[in-house]
Amino acid sequence: MQGGLNMNKTNLRECAYSPGYSDMGGEMHSETLKKDEDGNWQIVSRDRASLNEPTVITTYAVSQEAFERFVYFLEEKDVLSLANRKESSFFLYDYSPWNYRFVFEKNDNGRLVWDRYQISQYKEYSDSDNQLLEELKRQFRDLHGEKISLEEEISNALNNTGFLNR
Repeated sequence: MQGGLNMNKTNLRECAYSPGYSDMGGEMHSETLKKDEDGNWQIVSRDRASLNEPTVITTYAVSQEAFERFVYFLEEKDVLSLANRKESSFFLYDYSPWNYRFVFEKNDNGRLVWDRYQISQYKEYSDSDNQLLEELKRQFRDLHGEKISLEEEISNALNNTGFLNR
């Protein structure tokens, strides 16, 4: 494999995804793949339709098999190489670009080190890069398993915890 991950030395710690959207009205969506307190992989999805709406937080289970397929895909297709593409001159104001953020933990001569990679909309991508990005989107979407929880983040005036469990 060329320039990809060496899973014997590197471990995915977190992957965050945010689609592009206009944020003039406070719309927000993000998803983060990470381990829970028990060491199980999960995706935490945060959605808000506007500034006047509560943030809905949905947590999904991620099977070990799905996680391993995702990491294999990252490695096999050298997805992280997309982070090295040239910056684009294309830019939109009042818009949040789509992006992926990967955090890897590795042992560097006995020291624990975190490597971070960012793949974002404001880069120059070839047609084959764009096909790989579409596959990355599908692979990330396929990680979503059973819904574990659904909460709404609400005003502290309504609830001391700031959350309303459903």
